[in-house]
Amino acid sequence: MNKLNEEEIKNKMLNFYFKFDTIKFNKCLEPSMTCKNTAIKAHSVQNSKILENLIDNGHVCTFTHKLIQNSSLEIELGLLGRNEATTFTGLCSTHDNELFSAIDKDRIDLKNDEHLFLLAYRTVYKGLHATMDATLKIQIAYLQQIDLGIDPGDKQTIASELATSKIMISRQTWLYKTQFDNILINRNYDLLCHNTFTINLKEPTIAVCSLFTIDKFVVDNDTIRIALNVLPVSKTKTYIIFSYLKQHATAAQVVLDKILNSTDSYQLYEISRLILNYCENFVLSPTYVKSWSSSKKDTITKFFKDTILERNYDFHAPDLFLF
Repeated sequence: MNKLNEEEIKNKMLNFYFKFDTIKFNKCLEPSMTCKNTAIKAHSVQNSKILENLIDNGHVCTFTHKLIQNSSLEIELGLLGRNEATTFTGLCSTHDNELFSAIDKDRIDLKNDEHLFLLAYRTVYKGLHATMDATLKIQIAYLQQIDLGIDPGDKQTIASELATSKIMISRQTWLYKTQFDNILINRNYDLLCHNTFTINLKEPTIAVCSLFTIDKFVVDNDTIRIALNVLPVSKTKTYIIFSYLKQHATAAQVVLDKILNSTDSYQLYEISRLILNYCENFVLSPTYVKSWSSSKKDTITKFFKDTILERNYDFHAPDLFLF
């Protein structure tokens, strides 16, 4: 049998990962991590106040995936019911209500430090759950490779390194979340920085709740993470909020330089490229997607799929615009 190269091994691991997609990490990740209640499908983007501005016949549009003959991964834009969209099983109903009632019950206020913190905090919860869920699936995929004889299992390999790296990422993300837990407990909301934008659109197009990592920047051995929320709060108004820890502000603002120092369509274009490069937890208006040309849909889909394993900072195309 020919020796598999690194890219082939990663692709096989990715295919196994999606094969086990029905297996979900399920635990309430409240600050003490001691809750035994069953985690619910909590919305990372508010269902009644935000998603309702995007839906068409009860659905939003998002990227879906399927395996073809258990080997080839196909990514495409498809419909998803609003009650399933942007959900994660990382909080029980009690803690979801207790932690986020201030932004779920009241209108989001961009001048309210608690509201801005809670939006970022929920994004961190979603990010932590995503890393733990990925760790679980990659571990299962790795064991599957051993069972199939693809990996020896008794020595260090690319697959074993990938599985171990997922564990480390999950732990680092948990440590990152504990900083937000402490901010919540002490109400030190000024330990976070935010860049907020209010944009007016003819129609709402996209909602995002994503914690993304900037691997090339490290501060005091801590990887830089930025929370992004894109919230269509009405049929014409959308909030865009970048949030990050105060000690990461200098590095975060370097990363966001093109966005912070541009305006209008170019700014939204750069935000669009960032979303497609770094974010997976986003949904689109089906009505808006229907207006896309086949070329635009193909360009966006290919770019999103290509960046699942590796970021692409150099590719530019007008069709990447998401607003």
